[in-house]
Amino acid sequence: MTIQDCEKNSTTSEDAKHPVGKLVSQSEMAQLLGLRRDSIRAWVRQGCPVVEHGGEGRAGLYDTAAVIRWRIDRERFVASSEAKNMELEEARRRKLAAEALLAEQELARRNELQPVLWTVV
Repeated sequence: MTIQDCEKNSTTSEDAKHPVGKLVSQSEMAQLLGLRRDSIRAWVRQGCPVVEHGGEGRAGLYDTAAVIRWRIDRERFVASSEAKNMELEEARRRKLAAEALLAEQELARRNELQPVLWTVV
């Protein structure tokens, strides 16, 4: 998407589904978000949308709405991944506890387990 495309259609982005934000440089984007330019560059390597890459004395251009939307979507993805990991860890913990209980019951059945009072949490 070029600057001319944004100017022609100032109400929608290239996919015609989302509003176009203000076009800003990398420095301005970082300042708006309270970040360093290094953070914005790292985001670009991770897939952050760029309207026009800079180079040879020209600043890159970023659509503020697209960048913020990308960041929100990314945070949602990370949060859902973390929730899935927590669910997986809880499932593993429960499986381990169940296996330990079964092993203890088997030992008790064979009279090989000394009685110990403790609670599985």
